[in-house]
Amino acid sequence: MLSVGKGTYVGAVQVTGPTRQVKLVKAVAQVEGEARIGIKVRVKGLIPISDRSVKDLSTLKRVPGIGITGIIDGKL
Repeated sequence: MLSVGKGTYVGAVQVTGPTRQVKLVKAVAQVEGEARIGIKVRVKGLIPISDRSVKDLSTLKRVPGIGITGIIDGKL
């Protein structure tokens, strides 16, 4: 799992979907943000991607048809 945001994290993600699509997944990008909609809300998005070398969000190549079924992460 690649984490974009505050701190350095390492982790693993279990993905599910058609075998052909699962084989395309090389990493899962985690994007975090905060918003205020009456109350402060934290948002985390997990995106299965086909390339481990991501320069910024505009270069993410999402793998369609993949679901996230498990997450393990820890701060280094």
